[in-house]
Amino acid sequence: MKKIIISSRYNGKRIDAILTDMFRGMPKDALYKAFRQKDIKVNGVRIKQDYRAATGDITEIYIADDILEGTKFSGSGPEGSISSNPGFSIVYEDDNLIIVFKKRGIPVQSMETGSIEPLVSRLHRQFPHDADGFPALCHRIDKNTSGLVMAARNPQTLDAVAVRLKMRRIRKLYQCICCGRPVKTEATLKAYLEKDKDNSRVFIKEKKTPGSLSISTRYRIMASNTELSRLEIELLTGRTHQIRAHLAYIGYPILGDQKYGSSELNKKYGIKQQALCAYKIIFESGAQDLLRYLDGKSFEVSPDFGIRSITGITTLPSDVITK
Repeated sequence: MKKIIISSRYNGKRIDAILTDMFRGMPKDALYKAFRQKDIKVNGVRIKQDYRAATGDITEIYIADDILEGTKFSGSGPEGSISSNPGFSIVYEDDNLIIVFKKRGIPVQSMETGSIEPLVSRLHRQFPHDADGFPALCHRIDKNTSGLVMAARNPQTLDAVAVRLKMRRIRKLYQCICCGRPVKTEATLKAYLEKDKDNSRVFIKEKKTPGSLSISTRYRIMASNTELSRLEIELLTGRTHQIRAHLAYIGYPILGDQKYGSSELNKKYGIKQQALCAYKIIFESGAQDLLRYLDGKSFEVSPDFGIRSITGITTLPSDVITK
């Protein structure tokens, strides 16, 4: 916790602008997350980001010092430096929405993992002139899953995407390499997911248990050989680790998955990162909102799982294709 006293130069200014000026290395998403979690107080009272400060206000900031000073995500390897490796490529951009392809190994939010700068902070560096707290991520994918992520550039877009996702007017599709070949060429799987927060994993149950959430996962086989299959997956519900855990539960874990996968096949193919990619986003028609100009469009990448030599499931480089 850091305590500061507002000087006369900041009298009458918004508290978020003051803190941004005082702690210029701090990621914007960390600041606005602190406001959402009521981790900033003035004169002992929790305040919102639009609070107008007065000279002499005593401000308490419950954000770790290394985040305040911008050192937490500085990193020393290639993924730690946004100037040498931004960790993403822009697939689509307009005044309302940004769609990027996130590399595997990059967390999407701050404070998820050690010293690797998250995607949202990298976006704030890339688009520094957007409104306070923006770009804001519209959804999440796992740190070790590569793929497409949408970010809103204003509150209206954030709300519109949230409604579209809820109404299934934006569809998100994945590709993965799984161990084995499912019996059915395509199917919709239903089960229940139970979180184990202490061990950062989930468990799939056939029947409802206390605290469990219903899940629904649709797949189709795109290609296969005697040992592995390439699947297209659509999440009908979006739960933590849903694809990885659900496929493992039915006996076809994702290749390279260190938590739910087959250590034998992972070792055989020498793959240490999960072969899972959020590869396609489709905008369905019918929503009367500011994003209706995107109706009927889709954005797609070709996943590269690093296993091109496997007969029957050869994958392509990660070239961006916009339709």
